[in-house]
Amino acid sequence: MHTRSRGGNHESVNTMDALYETALASVVTTRPDAYRLFARGSAVRLRRGAYVSTELWVRLDAASRFRLAAAALAWAYPDTVFCGETALFLRGLPVVKTPPTIDVATATTTRLGIRPATFEVCGEVPLAVQARNLAPPPIRRHRHVPLEAEQGGPFRVLPLAVTVAEVLGSAKFARALTIADGAVRLNPSIPPPRQG
Repeated sequence: MHTRSRGGNHESVNTMDALYETALASVVTTRPDAYRLFARGSAVRLRRGAYVSTELWVRLDAASRFRLAAAALAWAYPDTVFCGETALFLRGLPVVKTPPTIDVATATTTRLGIRPATFEVCGEVPLAVQARNLAPPPIRRHRHVPLEAEQGGPFRVLPLAVTVAEVLGSAKFARALTIADGAVRLNPSIPPPRQG
């Protein structure tokens, strides 16, 4: 079993985290033969130049595939700023389920809305056929002016208060409650609501 040390305490790394880390490492270190692997169905293409083993892709859960697709986008476009439920998810806040789109903030009005996913799988081997049904969600671009970004782990995201307000404005009650609770837990300096 893998262990990770944090401040003298050892904690187990769950299998999905280990798979995600393996997949992430393979995305940012594109091999010269990646296109050949892709063409025969042994690798999936997340974006141009960003491939990952088909077997790893299929073994990952939906949340890990989402994070990996977001990481590939940030790798291809280092100035990417995530917003909305995507930013909250990438910060580690609890959300009811994996976001349906990868939300990206932009300061311009060009190419707003949903963009087709760049995910592609070749070949007809069983894993490739299975991977084809596990495509990451499409990218949705939102206009944010001014466009302010901060680090949320390894990702550039909108500030927490902006993101929470953006999501709470359109979320249904269960989602809103989950997100508000997660934001308070992430930032304990937020005072609890007054009683009575």
